Amino acid sequence: MVDDNTQLLFEAMEFAPEGVVLWDADGRLVMCNKKFRDLHRHVAVKIIPGLRIEELLQQLKSSGMIRVREGKLADWDDDDLALRLRKDELDSMVQYRDKWIRISRNKLANGSVIAFHTDITEIKQSEEALTESEEHFRSIFEDAGVGMAITELNGRFRRVNAALCEMLGYTKEELLGLAVHDVTHPDDMQTTLEAREKFLSDRIKHEAIQKRYIRKDGQMVWGSLTRSGMRDKEGNIQYFVSQVQDITQRRNAEEQLRLREGQLSNSQELINLGYFEHDLNTGINFWSDILCRILGVETGLDRRMEDFFALVHPGDLERVKAAVNNSVVEGEDYNMAFRIVRPDGKEKTIHIRVMCIVDNRKTLIKRIGAVLDITEEQHREDQLRQANQAKSNFLTHMSHEFRTPLNSILGFAQVINNDKKNQIDETNHRRIQNILKSGQHLLYLVDDLLDLSRIEAGNISIELKPTNLADVLNDAIDTVETQAKEKNITLSVDLMAEQLILVQSDEGRLKQVFLNLLSNAIKYNRNDGKILVTTQFQNSKSLRLYIEDTGLGIDSDRLDSIFKPFNRPWTSSPQIPGSGIGLSIAKRLIELMGGNIGVSSKVGVGSTFWIDLKISEGANIDDEIDSTAPIAEQYSIDMGNDRTKQVLYIDDDQSSLELMQEIFEDTSFVNLITSDNAINGLQIALETVPDLVILDINLPVMSGVELLDKLSENHGTENIPAIALSADALPEHVQKGLDCGFSLYLSKPIILNDLRDAVEEILRK
Repeated sequence: MVDDNTQLLFEAMEFAPEGVVLWDADGRLVMCNKKFRDLHRHVAVKIIPGLRIEELLQQLKSSGMIRVREGKLADWDDDDLALRLRKDELDSMVQYRDKWIRISRNKLANGSVIAFHTDITEIKQSEEALTESEEHFRSIFEDAGVGMAITELNGRFRRVNAALCEMLGYTKEELLGLAVHDVTHPDDMQTTLEAREKFLSDRIKHEAIQKRYIRKDGQMVWGSLTRSGMRDKEGNIQYFVSQVQDITQRRNAEEQLRLREGQLSNSQELINLGYFEHDLNTGINFWSDILCRILGVETGLDRRMEDFFALVHPGDLERVKAAVNNSVVEGEDYNMAFRIVRPDGKEKTIHIRVMCIVDNRKTLIKRIGAVLDITEEQHREDQLRQANQAKSNFLTHMSHEFRTPLNSILGFAQVINNDKKNQIDETNHRRIQNILKSGQHLLYLVDDLLDLSRIEAGNISIELKPTNLADVLNDAIDTVETQAKEKNITLSVDLMAEQLILVQSDEGRLKQVFLNLLSNAIKYNRNDGKILVTTQFQNSKSLRLYIEDTGLGIDSDRLDSIFKPFNRPWTSSPQIPGSGIGLSIAKRLIELMGGNIGVSSKVGVGSTFWIDLKISEGANIDDEIDSTAPIAEQYSIDMGNDRTKQVLYIDDDQSSLELMQEIFEDTSFVNLITSDNAINGLQIALETVPDLVILDINLPVMSGVELLDKLSENHGTENIPAIALSADALPEHVQKGLDCGFSLYLSKPIILNDLRDAVEEILRK
């Protein structure tokens, strides 16, 4: 009979929150409470007093109860209870369907066992979630692409990941034996300690700094450190969690960028180069400090295009606006120089280069530009241009002054040399020849100096057009033929193809080059030597002409300077006259015509000069060339015996007048009338209406051109042909004279045969 206290105890147990069960020493159920029955409600047997533990165990196993021992599944045998009772293993944990149950047993004095079955499902779920979270953290920590570390407050590493080990060059075991200060660059140690103290004292949640670390191999690396503090319930930091990213490459790139920016800034400052940006989306204009200094305006202010236009010189404003507008509308870059007027009134010349920036849709988004103050350079260029012009004017004047007396020297020497009536003896003939050679050499020197000066000043004009190569070459050979015969030099020409070869050149200048090269090939050749002129097509657009001689040759160490002015590489033959200018002029003329010139040579064997010329379109026109034809063809003109031709010669130089009279003294078909001034000459022309007028261009009071205009305006003299004879031999002046209406333009000094041929040709017509 159960007493009242026991009954009360059983009733209390019935409503206990844990399952309670009492087994006797034989393993039979004595009693259990409601919670126990609810936990095991799925078994097929009734849980009532007298139920044997083996039977209940069998039912529980079949219903899905799994015993867990030390976190692992364990076998559950039928003798488990007896085994546990004997070994006093009274606690276990089981998984039953969707629940976790902890079983705690207590052995009573009479051998009975009281067991408590506690539902710990929520606890197990929390534990599993915590375990999963820890595994997730561990995975993130270990597999992170940046360095991760957990450090003690004293800086010692508690945990590190592979990325940090790789960054610092240590194994995990080595790094766990170190502290933060062991791998921190000495120069950053103080900064690191101050950052940690601030972190601890200010109770901030996290911080980020950049610092240098020292790898195990001694190399320095930059790291971006982000540090957080893990705190307890009271808010005290227990340890640090740090994330370290290797930013060495970025820092190096930034350092290089800073270096480049510094160099760029210094360069801009050094050359006084301004910079601007014009953002078309925002309309904002950025002007650098240097640009503001160049323009003479205040720095740091917002700018508009109108502010810029207000500074442009009125004389240049229209073309500047046109360039800017075209840039904004069409996206065209531009590069130009113009004047500005600063607010302080100073006028400057600037050079601006603008580049347009477009997006991937080809829409203009920005204009950037560089501005350079070229005021001083422009001033120097103007001075240089003026100096060059002055030099050119001086040399032109000197050329004119030289040619006038040379006209008498060479002219009278030619008259004496060609005098049929008064034969001179051999000694005087030799003297006359020396006068002619020296005079001609002086003339070449004057012409070369004038050409060189004009080339250097950029005042030489080149008119490129299709030119018959054979005609120019034959004309040049005709000029030097006498010079070659004097040394008994054989001059052969092989144009390679029996076709008309047209090259793109200035005919007069190309002949000048040929004359220079052919003259050198003769001068520096041996007696009885040879000169061979050949051509070879480089490709469909270029032809190379070779002039090969059997002369002295040039030392290899002198070839590089052969085309420099006043350089004569043939120093072994100083008695040969020459100025050392001709090859320099030839090179520059060929380059102005778009070609090239070069040389190869061997001392004692000879030299080969070559010229590359551009072939004109339509150059390969079938037209046979007879390379065996005479270089120069002489002709004779029958003037007829109807009447003597009246020729009027007007020149203010008395020596030139006397020379002309000597030239035509024995010419039966010409009656020469002379005048020493333009006014008198005009009156004679109007009264006599001559068949031909020869006149100087630079006459006092009235120029030769003005006199020609007067004749053209008068009925009766408007059709009189006129020959200009002047000491002014500049090609552009020659062309200007022809454009004014002269039938022919001859330069002093006079070449007798050229003058006579010209007069006969005009009078015959």
